[in-house]
Amino acid sequence: MSLCKILAVDDNPTNLEILQLQLQSEKHEVVLANDGEVALEILRADPAGFGCVLLDRRMPEGMDGMEVLQHIREDRGLAHVSVIFQSAKVMPKDIVDGLSAGARYYLKKPFGKEELFAAVRSAISEFDKYQSLYARVKNEESYWSMWQSGTLHLRTLDEGWFIAYRLGNLHSASMVTILTEIIRNAVEHGNLGITYHEKSQFLADDILDQEIERRLLLPEHSDKYVSVRMEKTTEGGFVFTVQDQGDGFDWRRYLTIDPLRLTDPHGKGVALANLMSGGRLSFIGNGNEVVINAPCP
Repeated sequence: MSLCKILAVDDNPTNLEILQLQLQSEKHEVVLANDGEVALEILRADPAGFGCVLLDRRMPEGMDGMEVLQHIREDRGLAHVSVIFQSAKVMPKDIVDGLSAGARYYLKKPFGKEELFAAVRSAISEFDKYQSLYARVKNEESYWSMWQSGTLHLRTLDEGWFIAYRLGNLHSASMVTILTEIIRNAVEHGNLGITYHEKSQFLADDILDQEIERRLLLPEHSDKYVSVRMEKTTEGGFVFTVQDQGDGFDWRRYLTIDPLRLTDPHGKGVALANLMSGGRLSFIGNGNEVVINAPCP
């Protein structure tokens, strides 16, 4: 697990102390906040500094976790921050509501150290990708804003993150997340054929990135690519089309969040993208082509 600065937010001092000890044992820098207002002040003072936020959902005094998450998602400077909810509210509707609001992961209290580390590892991986992308694209805003339509081809997830960040930001911060999830699915499951069970095991063993690199080099995958097309509409919106060269999948199973997969470290990306798009995802044919209609923000 790479190292980063983590913000832990909880109104219970004991919970904060336990989180701090566990994460510091992995050499992370941990900053503590005992309420939502303080958490937002800390984040806004250093918006690019935190790899993830461990956020208690239920804080009776002041701003609760859902309100904090809403402020994070509405702040363009914080939109990249991965939020991990931690809560004793574990009814399926509670978890779906949290994920639908923009949390990337949901830990049921009490949770074990390995569950915590798995969620933090995934969140840090996303933060590292954001940092790399920001360094590459910060001087290219004017070029991308001139695009009216076009198609790009990609093979790797790094290329996918770059395209999702650049094209998505032409519309909104939430579109970056939507495109990221659809492109990730196209590369991993579409072109490279990584199954749900396999990805679960690769994440548990912390070898997913290595396995993706290995499969990209296999002869049967060497010529496969994902195409991403963007078109501006006359009304000021966008239409994004993502297509892979795989055999497709039963996309209907993944359009909503399955309660049986709520606490899995993956498997919710398509559902989250659909929720964030307002149900404007359309899967074509066998599911290897996705059209996202994005009206003027």
